[in-house]
Amino acid sequence: MITVKNFAAVLKYMQFIERDGFYEKYFPNYDDSLKVDCKDILTAYLEKIQVDRQIYGEFVTRQRNFNAWDDVPYIDAYTKAFLSSAEYSTKVKQKGYQAKSEEEKLEWCNVSFYEFAIAKEAEKLLYYSLAYGQTALIVTAPNDNKGQEKFLGYGWSNRKGQEGIQIKKQGGLLYNPQDRQATDTLAALVRASFGVEEELTGDLGEYYHYMPVTDMLDFSGVNFNKAIKTNKVRHQVVKEGMTAYKLDGREFSVSIGNRVVAAEIEEDGEYPVYSANVFEEFGRINKQNLTDFSKPSVIWGIDGDWMVNYLPENYPFYPTDHCGVIRVNTDKILPKYLALALQVEGEYERFSRSNRASTARIKNLTVQIPSVDVQRKVVKEIEAVDSQVTKLEQEIRQYDEDIKARFIEMFGNDKFPIVHIEDVCSNIVDCPHTTPKYQGELLYPAIRTTEIKAGFNRLVNNEICC
Repeated sequence: MITVKNFAAVLKYMQFIERDGFYEKYFPNYDDSLKVDCKDILTAYLEKIQVDRQIYGEFVTRQRNFNAWDDVPYIDAYTKAFLSSAEYSTKVKQKGYQAKSEEEKLEWCNVSFYEFAIAKEAEKLLYYSLAYGQTALIVTAPNDNKGQEKFLGYGWSNRKGQEGIQIKKQGGLLYNPQDRQATDTLAALVRASFGVEEELTGDLGEYYHYMPVTDMLDFSGVNFNKAIKTNKVRHQVVKEGMTAYKLDGREFSVSIGNRVVAAEIEEDGEYPVYSANVFEEFGRINKQNLTDFSKPSVIWGIDGDWMVNYLPENYPFYPTDHCGVIRVNTDKILPKYLALALQVEGEYERFSRSNRASTARIKNLTVQIPSVDVQRKVVKEIEAVDSQVTKLEQEIRQYDEDIKARFIEMFGNDKFPIVHIEDVCSNIVDCPHTTPKYQGELLYPAIRTTEIKAGFNRLVNNEICC
């Protein structure tokens, strides 16, 4: 666990390393435990951001010009952010700056860049040192309704006369209201995470896991937002034959559409409108917010179910403020491959209605891209699978139509008389609105609507209740 002593050492180290950058020079008089703590924290941090210690030393001691970090993507991201900053944009427009020599301009850029970048690094290292050695208990509820009812101990009913919360088991898996010290509940796990010694019982493994807090924070971006994620923040290792591209790089243009109100939608509009659902048109419109369609577009839904689509070049469309657009500015990346890679990255990030895929979050993603030949091969294989899926779906729809046509052919004519159901059924009633409890051996099963499947249901003892 982090202590005030080793935390102070980290901060002192940051102050010293900005000047000379050698731990051994400034920490020889500290006791061994302090030195080890500080060194371990820094080593773990550098492994987290994937920067070599010597390279990091060059960075914090300002040994290179601000624009000479192309070989270190992590630090080069600071250069790009600095060149895009309001401070830089304002400065280069000033007459006083423009009158300076090239050496003076470079000096100003170097000073301003390192003040900008190292301040952000100091903040990251501060929070990393606070989180270092800490472990968090993550409790995760199931996604399906039945699992959630078991987890929470109650469900929700919309049935007439039974609306509202329906208690199944008070406390569910969370706690036991009759025994607050029960050891087979998730509450016991929470107590244990605070150091309470007790022997845990119960099979709850699928509902929780432990994670280092440093793995729940994302230190890879320029802007450290301190957001804690319950799924581990991935730090990609670039595989052999792959090139890592961050989506805020010059290789991509990332944008978002504009809000569309109902009055702007026209039935005979010229351009399709895409919103959070990027596979179905939201409507048609007679204006544009994009003018250049010479390149293909990769579009994604910002605040709906996560989905990514590819639109070919020369296909004009109108994205709303719920739809993001990426254009590729290099021939080293196939837009179709990027769409596949973005889909996978978004699934890993768990983008959804509640976890919005904002443009800022998209720009912070990194995709690994192989050679163009490999990209073409992957795209071709995926397209072949998609084509087969589409074919099978069409066949299923055709079978459904054939069944309906056959039924009409057999019964939809004068060959058979038409009767009302009430004339051929002996008993049509509204069954009880509560499922009976099972007690011992019962002769007949109780069938709920959720258990009725499409097609024919087997009768048990010639009786069925639904």
